[in-house]
Amino acid sequence: MTIETVPTTSTITPETFNLFRAAVRASNPYALIEKAGVKWAVAPSRMLYLAYGFLRGIPYRVMEPTARPLFDRMGHAETTFLKGLATLITFAGVPTTPEELKGWMAVPESHARLEKRAKAVARSEAARAARRATNSIAVPAVA
Repeated sequence: MTIETVPTTSTITPETFNLFRAAVRASNPYALIEKAGVKWAVAPSRMLYLAYGFLRGIPYRVMEPTARPLFDRMGHAETTFLKGLATLITFAGVPTTPEELKGWMAVPESHARLEKRAKAVARSEAARAARRATNSIAVPAVA
């Protein structure tokens, strides 16, 4: 499966990109997030992932095609998350606000990508159903 992206030039500096890379390789996003000045990190791995996508110009619907809600229905953790994400992205050299991030997340998935994803989901469900049918065995009743 290929990912459709809009070719853009990133404004992230090589030094900051190296910090992102080091955080991912060490499986420790907290170090970078603390360096960026985020006091209360909510879901730091996801924050790092989405910040990278935003900085690279990858649409949110490509990063997370299911567009699952960020957190609870009340939005408390979401607000904190978006503030921290905006701080992390600003630290990377692209001044942004939580409102800009909400706009980035609100852009709908393209019709072509939606169809492609629906076909992939249907194929995987059919494959799972076939595996279940192949692996199901009749268990004789025990007296």
